Amino acid sequence: MAMSNIGRGGQAAATALLLIALAGCGSTPEAPPPVPAPSTPPPVSAPATTMTVPDREPHTLVLNATGSGKVTSIKYTLDGRVVQQGAVTLPWREPVTVPADGLPHSWTLEVEFTGNGGVDLVAIFDGQVVAQGGSAGGGSGSTSGSAGVGGTVNG
Repeated sequence: MAMSNIGRGGQAAATALLLIALAGCGSTPEAPPPVPAPSTPPPVSAPATTMTVPDREPHTLVLNATGSGKVTSIKYTLDGRVVQQGAVTLPWREPVTVPADGLPHSWTLEVEFTGNGGVDLVAIFDGQVVAQGGSAGGGSGSTSGSAGVGGTVNG
């Protein structure tokens, strides 16, 4: 027997060590205090952004009158707004600004002239011909005539 070789004092010491070891194993250690979960910050909302559409460039309607007639009156309209001029020398050219609003805009160009020459009218919208017209005068210098064009363009 192995215990018999250890004296009574050694047995007591071994028993004491065994009891200390068992005491440490048998007891449940205190659990550490729970660690609080990290607080979640409130969701960050993106700053309010206003979607802005860049300003659109206005459109240009260029009205032209050419020829050899003697213009006594010229008048153009855009959306009912009338601009009238008296006698003009040909060639005549007038750029008109059309709002870039996506809406239809109506326009006209009217010319009155005298003489045996004629008048040719051309309207160009953003670089594209959108209307052409004209009229020719008769034989004598006292002949009068008129010419006109018109249409609608989208702004």
